[in-house]
Amino acid sequence: MLALFRPKDYPQLLDLGCGPGIYGESFARAGYQVTGVDFSSRSIDYAKKSAAEKKLNIDYFYQNYLSLELNRKFDFAVMIYCDYGALSTEKRKIVLKEVYDHLKPGGKILV
Repeated sequence: MLALFRPKDYPQLLDLGCGPGIYGESFARAGYQVTGVDFSSRSIDYAKKSAAEKKLNIDYFYQNYLSLELNRKFDFAVMIYCDYGALSTEKRKIVLKEVYDHLKPGGKILV
């Protein structure tokens, strides 16, 4: 992933379904400016605490990625694990539109 979507070329990363922040922390250490979104408040609380303890500057939001309300645009979005595959066809269309609406021109998504 780093070879295709380098942090210097795609610095603002949106991690959809970020869970407890395992990948978000790796992305931050690699040089991305990470924003994570998850609909589990427990996961978001854990991710925030973990990032703070490790002194990683990551923004985490308790939101449903099917109805994102972020006041920013991103260069790169990722959806790791089975989130996308578990969605119905209709919900896949919704999440892709949400991501598209939150990407800068030329932004990329990796699922």
